[in-house]
Amino acid sequence: LKHFAPIARGWSMPEQRLRRRRASPSDSYDRRRPPSKRRKRKRRSSSDGSQSRTQSSRRVVEDRKSRKFLFVPGSAAPVIAAPPAPPVQQQQPVSTRGASGIDFAEVRQLKQQLEEQKQQPEKEKEKEKLLQQVLQAREHERNETQEQSEQREGEYFRGAAGHVCGPGGRFIIEEEVGRGLFSSVYRCKDREAPIKYAVKFTRSNPLHRRATEREVRLMGQLITHAGEADPEGSRCLLGLVFFEGFEHEGHLAVVFELMKCDLRTALKKYGNGQGLPLLPQVRNIGKQTFLALRALRAVGVIHCDVKPDNLLLSLDRETVKLSDFGSAMGAAETVKTPYLQPRHYRAPEVILGQPYGTQVDVWGAAATLYELATNIVLFPGTSNNDMIHRMLTVIGPMQRSFATYGDSWAQHFSSDGLNFLNAGGDYAVRTENPGARVLT
Repeated sequence: LKHFAPIARGWSMPEQRLRRRRASPSDSYDRRRPPSKRRKRKRRSSSDGSQSRTQSSRRVVEDRKSRKFLFVPGSAAPVIAAPPAPPVQQQQPVSTRGASGIDFAEVRQLKQQLEEQKQQPEKEKEKEKLLQQVLQAREHERNETQEQSEQREGEYFRGAAGHVCGPGGRFIIEEEVGRGLFSSVYRCKDREAPIKYAVKFTRSNPLHRRATEREVRLMGQLITHAGEADPEGSRCLLGLVFFEGFEHEGHLAVVFELMKCDLRTALKKYGNGQGLPLLPQVRNIGKQTFLALRALRAVGVIHCDVKPDNLLLSLDRETVKLSDFGSAMGAAETVKTPYLQPRHYRAPEVILGQPYGTQVDVWGAAATLYELATNIVLFPGTSNNDMIHRMLTVIGPMQRSFATYGDSWAQHFSSDGLNFLNAGGDYAVRTENPGARVLT
């Protein structure tokens, strides 16, 4: 029974042995003796500075402010942590308030903002006025007199071969490669690198100079934003080589990538009087033109001057790039004027005085592609009224809601919008005019 009692209680032999081993021999010996005769235990002396067995080998670090104890293994000597450093107080800004409690710095800032807001409409009016002047100048110079033509010729830059220009005499003029209404273009050689550029010299005219400065600023923005928004399309835009122009003999000059020629010259040289081949030339030109317009649409810019003269062919005859941003504008700063776009490439919404957007460039590109493929101008009108007449002849009647909408529609259609008016506007042209059709 003595041996089987632990088993009867549910204990196993190994567990019973472990319980006996937990007690020291002295403890088991003292339990058999009465309390009066039990031996007293001797305590070890701690005079040598060592810790007793009952003391923990961990030192206690007390934070006097928080009264928290941190048990850190280490030496016997307790270490008291230093109190945390007080937070660094930030220096208070000097108050700009006066004795009355008014913050004069804030007042100055608000005053400056109000002045900028007042100047913003004036700046927008100046931009709009400049753009209108540029567009009117383009339209009038196409119909200028002999005297006006001679005056214009005297404003162009003339440089002989070997003439040095640019900052520090960097560029050497080789020959003139083109001339437009506002400027002349020369092929120049770079003295610092074996590269040739196209340098455009603006006419010595204050209006044309401001227009060129505006074009340079706009093209600088296009290089930055269009490259991020549409990398593929931005490669079809003619970019600036340097972000700033330079002054030379009273003319503002701008440096561009050198191209072979414009498409009007290419049409005369390679078209043989019948237009360029549809495949692959016209197809590739159309693709690259619409890629350029896609990049402009991505950044909200309207070119307003898409025509064969402003599409340039590269030196390898493989790439076409859109150039001449003198008439370009943002989609949010459109100007209503009947002189927008070249007349033969002018969209109907511009003629009727309707709101317009980047779609007018698509119209100009389509008219350009037709001309390149056939060597025939699609709408060779002599005025806006004649342009509407030719559109009706080729495309057919317009919807009444479209024909009677805009600031200038009454100059071209009758009050009921059913009849087209001739250039004089005094009578309605009916059966004798193939362009006069009843609108639906």
